[in-house]
Amino acid sequence: PRGKPAARDRCDRRRSGGKTGVDLPRGKNLVGAFHQPAVVMIDPAVLATLPAEEVRCGVAEMIKHGIIGDPDLFVELETIADYGLKIEDYKLQIARALRVKIDIVEGDPFEEGARALLNLGHTVGHALERLSGFKLRHGEAVSIGMVAEARIAVELGRADRTLAERIETVLAAWGCRSVLRLSLPPPSGRRWRTIRSGAAAHCASPSRMLSAQWRSLMMFRLKS
Repeated sequence: PRGKPAARDRCDRRRSGGKTGVDLPRGKNLVGAFHQPAVVMIDPAVLATLPAEEVRCGVAEMIKHGIIGDPDLFVELETIADYGLKIEDYKLQIARALRVKIDIVEGDPFEEGARALLNLGHTVGHALERLSGFKLRHGEAVSIGMVAEARIAVELGRADRTLAERIETVLAAWGCRSVLRLSLPPPSGRRWRTIRSGAAAHCASPSRMLSAQWRSLMMFRLKS
């Protein structure tokens, strides 16, 4: 198990995906397994007991699912962001986000291809988690990672600048983190190895994962 009890983003992620993982000093999820549960029970009312920071972590994952698989959900999350963080009232949006996850996992249960789409924001996010000594919440790191990776996609000509701006705007509207300010020297030597190992912890080929993420961004652009 991962230490602390399941937080809001677990409702949207691991329990419906069958992944178990343990963080080690060298990186994220370096020991783990795929084990599908017999049943997953989700009670949105329980979300009201969580602190706002944990709720925002889950919202970041919902936004991610809109980007990779449900553009209409993304637009809806843009629209309702001003209504506040009473997330237990958003049962339909939670269900739609879960449907994106379930459809991808059922098609690729062992992450041999399309499931890498679910790692949007995680290449950068996992490296940031490790650099923070795992003090940065996972959902916060993924939120920042999505913004960073969208900007990378723009610079490489693989996504529209407006898409990257929309991702950053909707995350900010929900109170999710999109920027991390650190006083760090330029990556080199051991620090650069830390960044690389953080990116590699999720996938044997980070470049393959990034390619999948760019495809998801392009898919969103074409559908929206």
